[in-house]
Amino acid sequence: MGELTLTSLGLLSLFIVLSSVGQLCMKAGVRGAVATSTASVGGVLRYMVAAVARPPVLAGIGLYILAALAWLPLISRVRLSSAYPMVSLSYVVVVVLSAGVLREQVRWRLALPGLFLIGVGVSLIGLGSGPSQPARGGRPQPSVAAARHWHSVPGTDPQSASGWRGRTRAQQP
Repeated sequence: MGELTLTSLGLLSLFIVLSSVGQLCMKAGVRGAVATSTASVGGVLRYMVAAVARPPVLAGIGLYILAALAWLPLISRVRLSSAYPMVSLSYVVVVVLSAGVLREQVRWRLALPGLFLIGVGVSLIGLGSGPSQPARGGRPQPSVAAARHWHSVPGTDPQSASGWRGRTRAQQP
């Protein structure tokens, strides 16, 4: 577990695109929302209800839900310590799309080095994670999916297959 494959990179890209476009939709939706007094809790709640009722905000929330659905199989395949920092690439996407689609002003002389540093940081974290480390004794531990598969095959048991049956935890290799 932990290796980035073509499938996991695809899921990560899908997550980044869906969540980034979801942010743009929500921003576009609240741009036209009638500003109410946010000095009180009631005012904040009225504003939230009015904003959520706007179609672009609902679309953004829907995209966030789809992004979460793409995230689940991704983190089942890749270590969270590798996958989650890569989500920061969505910052790059949001800055570029905000400038291009929403016509927000971006000070590119400052933004470009910052976006570059985000990319470098994500790369360093990914390289620092390296391949999955084997368990003590130099042998990799079976994955949860492999353990489930072993238990689903009649007459097989991962403990008996590896000679662990009858040993205490301290006696196991």
